Amino acid sequence: MIFISYRILLWVLYPFLIIYAMFRITLRKDFIEEHLYKLGMILPNASLNTNNIWIHGVSAGEIASITKLYKIFNDHNYNIILSTTTSNGYEMAKKFYTSANLYYFPYDYPLIWSKWIHRLKPKVVLLVELEIWPCLLNILNRSNIPCVLISGRMGEKEYKRYKYIQSFFKEVLSKINIFIVQSENDQKRISSFNISPQRIFKEGSLKYDIEIPDNPQNPIHQIQSGGGKIIIAGSTHPSEEFIILNSFKSIILNHPEIKLIMAPRHIHRISSIKKITQSLSLSYQTWCDLKNLDGEKRLTKNILLLDSMGDLRYFYKIGDIIILGGTFTKQVGGHNPLEPLYFSKAIITGTHVKSIENIINDLISNNAVIKLVDNDSNLLTHHIEELLNHESYSREMGERGKIYLNTHKGVSERTYNIIEKLLAEK
Repeated sequence: MIFISYRILLWVLYPFLIIYAMFRITLRKDFIEEHLYKLGMILPNASLNTNNIWIHGVSAGEIASITKLYKIFNDHNYNIILSTTTSNGYEMAKKFYTSANLYYFPYDYPLIWSKWIHRLKPKVVLLVELEIWPCLLNILNRSNIPCVLISGRMGEKEYKRYKYIQSFFKEVLSKINIFIVQSENDQKRISSFNISPQRIFKEGSLKYDIEIPDNPQNPIHQIQSGGGKIIIAGSTHPSEEFIILNSFKSIILNHPEIKLIMAPRHIHRISSIKKITQSLSLSYQTWCDLKNLDGEKRLTKNILLLDSMGDLRYFYKIGDIIILGGTFTKQVGGHNPLEPLYFSKAIITGTHVKSIENIINDLISNNAVIKLVDNDSNLLTHHIEELLNHESYSREMGERGKIYLNTHKGVSERTYNIIEKLLAEK
């Protein structure tokens, strides 16, 4: 009964989704393709390949996390189809996976999914982290196409929400063949929906297998900071920038040579960050302007605003202290801390880490991260000053983080082996 109500609700919403799409397209013409795919008005190209793997990641973080797994499937001659929901995820996928067939993920309508499945003919569908689409799962189940949740997680908030309509989600989750999850907590929460333990594998996060290739031609290597330390605030959100910039204004008083590189999670928000910077009487330059200069890229201002997609992970290499975005706002709950750990960097987070709580708790246990007890700019300033004034403390924290990262690698290979076994038994 709930499933029928869900489908009726979808069709009631469809006209409003069209209106929403038209509104967004009037704001930005580059939204046209995205919304035509989401509404099912554009379909993916028909595939003649019989060895198709379809991987879906909702946004940039999930898309970046599958780098190693993508390579493994590619090396085993699978044809990889990628889908994503957001424009950030789409731009990231275009940059990282040039050989993939890439599409925007449509809304959860049975008629659209039937056409997609007919055209793509996937051997298996892999959903990254927490992607539960009842109509898609139903179509896959009826088509005898296996579905696997990879790097799966179910936080406390999602768990409580799903338990509220438990009978519905028991039926929906039963249509996923295998759950490859990040932690024991995820394992327990998923099993509570009558999922057999034999179908749940605790292997960790795919993000542990991060690989960031070094490219000597990358203009980031030509950046000259003038001898000052570099703080990087990565993947920031509204309300976070003021806290960080206000703290940075205080730090400049004792460290006038210091630099801040700020990378918003959504680069279209650069203009609003410029206004905050100006309101605090701070000067800035943008990366797109700087990288187009000939020769060395000298940071002439205290603040560099990163206004390009997919470059943040490379900037972490030149940073000294990393402020993790998404952790100062409850609505987000944190972004991936493993990219800065790849370069052995000291990390500071805000109080909100629900989306990455397993990793952050491990890092706290290993003295490899500083988590603030309050999202206060003065407290942030205190901890940054502590790291600046005690370089060995900062260096050792980064080294402990790198050791932690290295001891958790191998998730992609284990995930691939589980999927291969499933396909062999099919």
